[in-house]
Amino acid sequence: MASNLKEVAVLAGVGLGTASRALSGKGSASDAVTRRVREAAATLNYHPSTIAQALVTRKTRVIGVYVSSLLNQRDAAILQEASRITRENGLLLAIASSDPTQAQAEQALQTIHSLIERNCDAVLVHCPELNDESRSSLQKSFKDITFLDMRPELSSNEFTTTIHLSAGITAGRVLKEKRHRNVAILTRGNTTDGVVVGGFLEEFSPYRSKLCRALTVKVRNNVELSAEISKILAATETYTALFCTDPQLATYAAQCLQMSDVEIPSGISVLTYDAYFILEQRFLDSIQPSMIGITRQAMRALLTSHYSAPTLPDPEALTIHLSGTTVGQC
Repeated sequence: MASNLKEVAVLAGVGLGTASRALSGKGSASDAVTRRVREAAATLNYHPSTIAQALVTRKTRVIGVYVSSLLNQRDAAILQEASRITRENGLLLAIASSDPTQAQAEQALQTIHSLIERNCDAVLVHCPELNDESRSSLQKSFKDITFLDMRPELSSNEFTTTIHLSAGITAGRVLKEKRHRNVAILTRGNTTDGVVVGGFLEEFSPYRSKLCRALTVKVRNNVELSAEISKILAATETYTALFCTDPQLATYAAQCLQMSDVEIPSGISVLTYDAYFILEQRFLDSIQPSMIGITRQAMRALLTSHYSAPTLPDPEALTIHLSGTTVGQC
């Protein structure tokens, strides 16, 4: 016959309410009492009813994760990190993906809705194929959904802000280590770029002297960018590096420099923050957040917002990659 919570409480020498708090981690219970109750539960082979707990807490303790493929490296990193964190925190992970032989975006929507309908407490999604309309629709139907591919228009939350700030700090450190004194920063001027530039200046500014300069330039289109590149090249100060807050800016800036017979990187170094993993020009240095870092930050934010007194994973530093090589942690 299966044991019940009352028998666990009797064996541990505590009240029924104390036993419940000790096993659920909710409410107050000393370490000694919690250890005694859990030992009693193990002795009696008692396992709390997840259905009963869900009815009381309105939490299933299930996290859903949707990835486009179970085979590619980025999605494998997401699943590995999410699995580790859910396991360490006594949660369950529901994994879903799509059939690559079918229409990806349409099937992705159906599969993500299926995860939501199974009462997952939250859902993490990595699906670059989804368009903006589909993402907005999913967020309106289920507020506890997080997209992991860092799209700026849908990623204005705490965990992505941390990543953007860390990338800016890393960019400042990289250019300092390369002995650059005068750096021009090219930015679109949006909120995400503001965070990145803020991190860059936080790291780079203390390093500057009267002979050092960080010029921030906001550009709205390629015409303005071309004009600003001409001004930078004609400036009295010699700029030895450009830091671009997105890869499209960096790519066009590099084209403008080449048309002006400026060699990269011997003439000017070009460093860009590629949060969205789209850069193809290998001659440009780039900083990318790792998918493990993105997943870790998202899971930490999720655990904090959904579960009381969670056992958070260690606040490991976010790893940033420079041209495929790890350059440090922030």
